[in-house]
Amino acid sequence: MITSTITIEVDEATAQVARALMAKAQCLGKSTRDLILEMKTTGQGLLLGFDGAEVVFTETAPRAVAASAMAASAISERLRAEARQTEQAKLRQLLVDGLNSEAGEPLTQADWEAMKEEVTRRAAKRAGSRQ
Repeated sequence: MITSTITIEVDEATAQVARALMAKAQCLGKSTRDLILEMKTTGQGLLLGFDGAEVVFTETAPRAVAASAMAASAISERLRAEARQTEQAKLRQLLVDGLNSEAGEPLTQADWEAMKEEVTRRAAKRAGSRQ
């Protein structure tokens, strides 16, 4: 069998589900592909747990799929909210650390120009990746 590797960018919630799926397959001594095929063949659900939440994968009727999608969306939103809170807490701590630190050296015109160039470079990179 020929295999290939494809790299894609996904949001953190999707990445967590994928990691949980791979870990479950590894615990059972199977490949992820074989685990999914077995689930489809037997009709059994697959329970995955991550970050205090559980996701059950089953091959089900469209109504259950819609409910599952809503649950996955709710989990994703919860994970995004937690990530935002974590980032805000880190930012607050950095600000407090900065306020409590010793006085640093004054910034020179060259420092300001270097920062401006870096910001311009990052903005251009982001603009290019959105197109």
